[in-house]
Amino acid sequence: MELKGGERIFSRKSTKVMIKKAKKAKSVEDDPKKFESACKSLGKYLFKELSAQDNRSPEYVELKEDKK
Repeated sequence: MELKGGERIFSRKSTKVMIKKAKKAKSVEDDPKKFESACKSLGKYLFKELSAQDNRSPEYVELKEDKK
């Protein structure tokens, strides 16, 4: 499978955590203080996962160079 648009793939565990945090933020949308806190929590988790992906060494996949 080749990702062409810069898509990211997250583990099922990470996806479940992100969905849970997003639902929490949506449920407290009426309270600005709680909403901001929930959004910060989601954002921090997301950036932590992105950073982990960027800094992880490839274990199973080797990138092939395009032959033109």
